[in-house]
Amino acid sequence: MTILLRQEFWNKSFENQTTHTLDISKRLHGRGGVSCTKFMTIQKNNIYEIAWYKIIGISHSTYMSYKHKNKKGCKI
Repeated sequence: MTILLRQEFWNKSFENQTTHTLDISKRLHGRGGVSCTKFMTIQKNNIYEIAWYKIIGISHSTYMSYKHKNKKGCKI
């Protein structure tokens, strides 16, 4: 599954990669019994937010920059 996620992401155009990355913060949700951890559901599986950007191969600072700017309403 990780290989498919990575290939799906990197086969997109740069604009679509950015849009997909920004969309992740809108799909984050918590899970009962686990505090301060964000998950996203991809293909019926809960994946940690941190695991997602590591699988894809995006640096922590790039992801957090996109996430922070997206929360402020900025478009990248």
